[in-house]
Amino acid sequence: MESADKYRLNTIDFKEFILDGQKVVLFRIVAVKSFMNKATGIEVKAGESGGYISPYALSQKGSCWVDENSLVVSLSLGSKVTDDAFVSNSKLVGKVFVCDSAKVHGTTIFSDNTAEISGEALVNKSMLSGDVYVSERATIDKSTLNGKVKVKGNTIMLDCVVKNTKSDFIEINLSGKEPCNYSVCGQKIEESLIRNIFTPKINRKRKYFWKNKINEKNA
Repeated sequence: MESADKYRLNTIDFKEFILDGQKVVLFRIVAVKSFMNKATGIEVKAGESGGYISPYALSQKGSCWVDENSLVVSLSLGSKVTDDAFVSNSKLVGKVFVCDSAKVHGTTIFSDNTAEISGEALVNKSMLSGDVYVSERATIDKSTLNGKVKVKGNTIMLDCVVKNTKSDFIEINLSGKEPCNYSVCGQKIEESLIRNIFTPKINRKRKYFWKNKINEKNA
């Protein structure tokens, strides 16, 4: 009978990581069967090595995957990659959840409490720390988010810094067809800080980002 598992842990290929004063052992994952990641269209082939993860940090269900250049570090009930999510060239540390069809690339996410990337969100080349939630079709690109921050809707953040030291969440939710300003904790963030939110250039970037990744992988 074919195994229901899509990957195994390579117990002779591991790294040690210190988290909250405790030693965490991360094992390299290896695909035991071929499958296509639905969020990116990238094929994971049987025998292909993935990243280093804490045991159970990657779901055996769905088409989710953590690539060979990524780490997922957590203690019990910590970080989890599930559904059809894809993590590449990234480091998830603490309690970080990446689910649905979310994509995380070239990014470090650290949370003592809970951080979550969900929906069709894309986080690229960014630094996230604290209680950060990115959901729906939001895109975070080359940005830093710190503290209690929620980004949702069709929001696109490029080269931005959002820091919230207060106990209440900052929520950034931009939707609609026209560029506009939006408010963060009552302070107006000018549209110029979110470069070309609705232009075809940004839309093409989102559409073809993973196509380029596929081409690089198959080269």
